[in-house]
Amino acid sequence: MKPWSQAIEKATHGTIKIKFSASSLAPISRQLRIVATGVTDTGMGIHHFTRRKTVTARVSELPFSARSSRAASIAAWRTVQKFGKASEYKDVQLVGLVSPPPTLIFNSKKAIKSIKGFRSLKILAAGSLVQPAKLMGAAVVGVPLPFAYEQFSRGVVNGTFSNYGGIKEFRLSKFIKYATPIPGGVGNTSIFLVINKKKFDGFVEAQREAIMKVSGEKFGDYSAGWDANEKVSVKDAKKAGIQVTPLPLKAMSELKKRWSSIEPKWIKDAAKLGIDGKAAVAFYRNELAKIEGRK
Repeated sequence: MKPWSQAIEKATHGTIKIKFSASSLAPISRQLRIVATGVTDTGMGIHHFTRRKTVTARVSELPFSARSSRAASIAAWRTVQKFGKASEYKDVQLVGLVSPPPTLIFNSKKAIKSIKGFRSLKILAAGSLVQPAKLMGAAVVGVPLPFAYEQFSRGVVNGTFSNYGGIKEFRLSKFIKYATPIPGGVGNTSIFLVINKKKFDGFVEAQREAIMKVSGEKFGDYSAGWDANEKVSVKDAKKAGIQVTPLPLKAMSELKKRWSSIEPKWIKDAAKLGIDGKAAVAFYRNELAKIEGRK
């Protein structure tokens, strides 16, 4: 949020400044609501908690998709602009979408070399990552990553979904010994940034244009810092002795089969809003390929 707020202040020549509250004004599940109702002028939250209302951006939650935070953030924005419905963000102005770097599977028990290996994991997962965990046969402990240290310390879990940055940030290398990379990620967390619609419309046209000039796809640039941190965290993980073991082709093929129901479920949810989900997924993946230089 800070790089964005600084960009807004500069773009509006100091006429608009964003002040941050000392603590959250509501649980993460109510962030969209408190902005829509004017409790706060702007805020950010996770689409999983409004998954029936805000469907389009959740395309970035699908597995085997993005290779970077930057690409996921930009491609999701373009997809929402093309396929999204106004009802998804009623009473707010959507200004940005962000996704973290791709998610891997980490554990403290053993190198996973077959699909059966996941059965021995008690994996920490929350939000959109719960379903992939269940489908791969692991026991799921529904706790967010910030609480992982305590769960590992108590022996409640022996695995987690995370990117390398999360392992470093939450000091989990003390427990983690093995990493299973997933090309394009297990899935991801889709994050929105919004401004109260009345507040946004109350700005003069030049101010609104200035805000959007540093918003939207620009969040891809802000996310690039996340990607840079991920590269550093990968090196730190290697220094900590975390062993990286890619899944053999047979196991990866089986995993894709197990996760094959996730995308159709999202397409079905999109159809309820009158969105052509198949076209949206194809568009999203095509944009990812272009952004990542694979096309």
